[in-house]
This record gives sequence, C-alpha cells and structure tokens, in this order.
Amino acid sequence: AATQLYNPHGIAATKDGEYVIADQQNHRVQICKDTTDPCVTLIGTGVAGSGDNQLNTPYYVAVGPAGEIYITDAVNLRVLKCTGRDSTTCSSVATFPNTFYPFYLLLDKGTPGSFYVTGGNLVKKCPGDGGACVDFAGDGQDANNLGGPRGLAFSEDGAHVYVADVTYHRVSKCAVAGTSGTNCEYIIGSGSVGNSGRDLNGPRGIAVDSGYSCTRPTTPGYVIDASKEYLSPDFMPTGFLVEAITCADGYDSNGTPTATACTSQGPYTLSGCAPILCTRPTDVSGYNFGSAAENLEKPSFSVTGVTCADGYDFPAGTTEVTFTVCDTAGPYTMAGCASTVCVRPTEASVDFTGIDEDLNAPTFKADGLVCAAGYSGTPTPTVCTAAETTYTVTGCAAIECTRPATAGFDFGAAVETSLQVPSFDVT
Repeated sequence: AATQLYNPHGIAATKDGEYVIADQQNHRVQICKDTTDPCVTLIGTGVAGSGDNQLNTPYYVAVGPAGEIYITDAVNLRVLKCTGRDSTTCSSVATFPNTFYPFYLLLDKGTPGSFYVTGGNLVKKCPGDGGACVDFAGDGQDANNLGGPRGLAFSEDGAHVYVADVTYHRVSKCAVAGTSGTNCEYIIGSGSVGNSGRDLNGPRGIAVDSGYSCTRPTTPGYVIDASKEYLSPDFMPTGFLVEAITCADGYDSNGTPTATACTSQGPYTLSGCAPILCTRPTDVSGYNFGSAAENLEKPSFSVTGVTCADGYDFPAGTTEVTFTVCDTAGPYTMAGCASTVCVRPTEASVDFTGIDEDLNAPTFKADGLVCAAGYSGTPTPTVCTAAETTYTVTGCAAIECTRPATAGFDFGAAVETSLQVPSFDVT
C-alpha cells in the first residue's frame, strides 16, 4: 500500500511540507504530505530493478534548493535526480563501479548541483551533471583511512565535511579545500567500540547545529520570492541564500537588491531598494505653499496645507487642491487653482473708453481710466477677490455746483433737485 513502508532508510523534507522517504526494501521513493493524505510514489515499482522506473535498494534521499530530489540507488550503483513529482523527471547524474555502492549523500554548499556521496571506504564528490566523480576522502593512511563512511554533514562555515565511520567507530573532519588522502583528521571516537567519554559504536549519522537561523525581515520596499529563500544550513556555507529579490512598487533600486545574513538569531538585512522620491513642481504659480506639509516618498506620498495664491481660486465644481504622485523620481503634479478672471464694472463715474485692460487677477491691470464727464479725480482700479466678480474703481467724484450770487434772480420758490453735474436740476 502507498502508506506502508518496508525498512525505510532515508528521509528529507521539502519546503512545501512534504516528506520524501527512501522506502528501501520496497525499492521505491514515496512522497507523503501528512498522516491523512495518501503517499504517492515518485519512482519505483515495488520490485527491484534497473529500468527507467525501477530502483534497487534506494538508500538515501536529499532535497535541493529548487525542490529537486536526489536518490542514492545503491545496488544500481547510481545517483538519480528528479526535477518533478513522477519518474519521467528522474535521470542518472552519477554512476559508480561495482566496488562503490552509494549510500549517504550531501549536497554541496559551494557549488549548486554537485554533491558528496559515501560508498565502500570512500567519500566521492560528483559534479551532478553526469560527469565523473572524484575521490574526496578515505584513500589515505591513519586519519585519512575510512572503513565504512556513512552519514555526512557540513561544518557551519562550509569549510569541512564531517564523516560518520560505522566501521572505525569514529567521526572524521575533512577539509573541503584539501586533497584526498591528506585532508581528514579524527575528532570523535578512538577507532574501537566504546560507550564512555568520546567513544562511539557504529555511528551512521551526523548533524551539525548551526546555532541560529535567520528570519525574513519586515523591511518595506522588497519583494521576496519564497521559493528562492533558503534559510537552512543545508544549502549554503553560511546556511543562508536569498535570490530573486526585487523592489516593491514605489521603490527603485540604487544598486542590486541584496540580502545579508544575520549575525545572530533574528532577521537578515536587505539593501539596494530605496523609496522613489518625488519633487515639488518647479512651476507653482497660483499655489501657496506657506504652511504645506510634504511627504515626498512615493509609497507614503502626501501633500497637505497648500492653498490658492492671491489672484487664483477654485473653478466651479472644485473645492480643494489635488495632487498626483510621480511615476518615477521627479515632480509630482497638482491641480485645483485657476487664475481668477474679473469682470469690468458698470461704473458711471468712469470712462472706460480705450483703456488697456487685463482681467486675469494675477496680472490684472486697467490702465488709461479717466473720470467720466461730470466727474473729477484720479480713478484707481482694484482687482476682484473672487472669480467672475467685478473689479472696483475709486477716485472719481461728481462735480458739485453751488448757487450763484447773481443779482436779479428770486430763488424764493426755487427747487434745487441736484447740484451735481451729472444730474444737475434746478427749477
């Protein structure tokens, strides 16, 4: 049955919460989600074989950073790589002589796609592309002589590979940059079976505590692809890799968006994205910025407190200044204040004939005004204070007549209705 296993040996977890299991004596690899969903078979028929969809004693599995699955197909003397979730995506990426049955596998931290694998009395390093594997450790003397290497693990800094030796009852530490046959030293175990102090008895597995792991920060301005975010020490020398970082809407790159590993438990840091900055328009005619408050960062852009300048007002149907954030670094735009247009007054005391007149409030002028017949003074125009209202003219007063003192006239019944020239009337 899909949920039954027979001597399962290796297990690995995916970032999607799946468990990949080397079901050794059923000669298959199962993928399970949880205790209720049925497991599915990635590859294998339940019978040992060497065909395209067959395995013979799968020993170990590992999951790569992109979700690819590696399988040590021990008796078939090969390592398979599966890029999907069925056997058609599986292909051989390493083969071995019949003196080397591949057991445990460790993905390389320094070179994606390559890996280390144990078998016989050696640890080999394979390029992972079908190319020839080379001896990494075990073919030397004393500490460089391995008896039955099994479990593998990287040191936290990625500079060494730890090897659990089931035959010699010890753990060796082998330098990644060293030369096979000279790059290993004992660190635990005496070489003989024991159960006290630092003695071991047939160690098969080993794991390294990284001490801490990074978490994703809440820094605004960045888009992180979760499928490209590796915070586990299984993948990179520092236990950390974040790829495919982009700047969020409203932010622009001032370099290459980059993630830097944390130095203690907590969030890693992000750099390379900065808020797009708008600027105030260079032409602010008609607007008063006296008490304005401007937040010019695009993601949180806001402008308040701008009013219409003298000579400007809101057109009919609008009551406020509106602002539009910039698309790229540069000036934002605004609207709402229009030039106030005055109306000429119907003023009887003024002669408007032939005047030089500009009715736009900001550039208002009414040059050449004179007082009308019957009026005297110096006419002075004043711009309107609201659109479509009249400007005013002051300074022209009606000429005022007085009663003459001429002899020979009787004013006893006279009626002086108006002594002003424009409306003079005496009866």
